[in-house]
Amino acid sequence: MEIGNMTLVDQFYLRKFLDKPLTTSEIKALQAVADGDRSADVAARNGTTAATVKTTVWRAMQKLGADNRSHLIAVALRAGARPKRISPSHQPPTVR
Repeated sequence: MEIGNMTLVDQFYLRKFLDKPLTTSEIKALQAVADGDRSADVAARNGTTAATVKTTVWRAMQKLGADNRSHLIAVALRAGARPKRISPSHQPPTVR
């Protein structure tokens, strides 16, 4: 099973090599943060509340030692999360 764009190896790392492994919902929240999603949008998609999403993100931050959401994104990217959406202004330059 693949969660978001994270491979099984990335998910294995996030679950196995942490003192307190991330849950599936924490991995999904981490992926959503990496995608730039707001808590309210994630909550609407998952049929939960923004407060629940924020708590899940906070738990992932605690487990990964992230100080804030930006730091969490950096940790997620290092662990293999790949944003689903890239804005046109962030496209790599075309090599000619």
